[in-house]
Amino acid sequence: MRQIGATLKGRHLKLWVPETQAEMEAGHDAKPVRNGSGMLFHVERGRVITIIKKRDVLDIIWLTDGVIGAICTLYGGIMASEGDTVLELPRGWAAKNNLGVGDRLEVHGTDKAA
Repeated sequence: MRQIGATLKGRHLKLWVPETQAEMEAGHDAKPVRNGSGMLFHVERGRVITIIKKRDVLDIIWLTDGVIGAICTLYGGIMASEGDTVLELPRGWAAKNNLGVGDRLEVHGTDKAA
């Protein structure tokens, strides 16, 4: 997994990006989502994906070309949507930081591999 820096609504985030299928499947069980950090999953454009909640309640942010298309909180079970990127953040982060549809995620590059 590699870590990148990003900005969303003026807030700096450290995001873990899975680089292998095994890392994608492990998700936030491998790198827990904490305040100021999250996970960023790149998916095939237009493909419907499924998120299976494993441990924590998360804010799920669906993006296309870096722009937020939908925001929801995943409490459990399975969720499917479309987009080219999925951002997982701690529960309540989206509301606390007043995120909305149309806001843009700015990525700053690779910080380190882990």
